[in-house]
Amino acid sequence: MKLEELRKAKIISIWFYINHQAEQDEKKPHKHLWIMPAKTIQTDDLYDALLEPDLQHLDKPPLKCLHFQSCNSFADWYLYSCHDKSYLLRKGQKRAFSYTIDDFVCSDRDELDEFVREIDMTDYSAMGRLTEAIDQGLSFDEYLRRGSVPVQLFNQYQRAWEYLTCGGTDRNGRSTHTPRVDPDTGEILE
Repeated sequence: MKLEELRKAKIISIWFYINHQAEQDEKKPHKHLWIMPAKTIQTDDLYDALLEPDLQHLDKPPLKCLHFQSCNSFADWYLYSCHDKSYLLRKGQKRAFSYTIDDFVCSDRDELDEFVREIDMTDYSAMGRLTEAIDQGLSFDEYLRRGSVPVQLFNQYQRAWEYLTCGGTDRNGRSTHTPRVDPDTGEILE
């Protein structure tokens, strides 16, 4: 309700949040909030507005926001908030719980859908990671040592690496030089 009041007062224009369960390294459930200011604001002015009673513990102080952080990219906020496995892997993190777009509460579902559609997932796909490593001049051995390749997919990653570094001229019945690769598993699709 408070976020809607802030939106109607034209202090913020859009808001999205998600409820997270407490992970092993966290003390309690919490929310991740993303807002787009409607004007220049001092984030400290929002702390009191966003205090929320703890319905489970009414005898305790209200829940509050941790310090606001400026987010350079909606994609970073969203992919972390979803606990996207590819995104977390690139950041060297892992989480027990994951979430979907349906878990978000928002001021405007169409806006959220559009923001999510605009996320460039290339860097988070298996092929994107392979291409980045090749562009950085890594050898396949060095790439393996980073721990990004599941052991059971070693051969598929090696074959994709060879296609990418050798021009991929063996089409094997495909109309392009590049093999089709499952972006989640890195498996080469025939």
